[in-house]
Amino acid sequence: MDKILFISLQYGNVLYCIDNETKGAEEWAIFWTDYVKSRASEKEIYITQMWDDWDVKSEMHKRTINNPGRYSYIDISQNSQIPGYNNWVNAQYVFNYISKTPRPVNSTKIYGSDEEGSWKLRGISEEHAVQSDSGVIS
Repeated sequence: MDKILFISLQYGNVLYCIDNETKGAEEWAIFWTDYVKSRASEKEIYITQMWDDWDVKSEMHKRTINNPGRYSYIDISQNSQIPGYNNWVNAQYVFNYISKTPRPVNSTKIYGSDEEGSWKLRGISEEHAVQSDSGVIS
């Protein structure tokens, strides 16, 4: 980890995400967030925790959303699992929720496929992916 941080902290354009789609213990995220921040010292870094719950309004996501001092940005990639209008509504919920203490929000993953399989069965098509990425929801 120290070797990775030695290299990455030389650049100002790195987003740090502790976990990918986790349902793990919050203590893990807190430990590694504090560790990365301690290595960054005075450098400004952007760090978050990506939870697995598809509902970005959930208590799981609020562990990040409610802690702007710990997490300097919010990743709502899991919202992309929600098709159509509710995808937009959930994103707006996050933006409104943090309006008094705004910080960056991103979605590093945009899900969708027209191939046969679980994405298509759940209505998460290529059109959904394009709409999610562009912010245009029909």
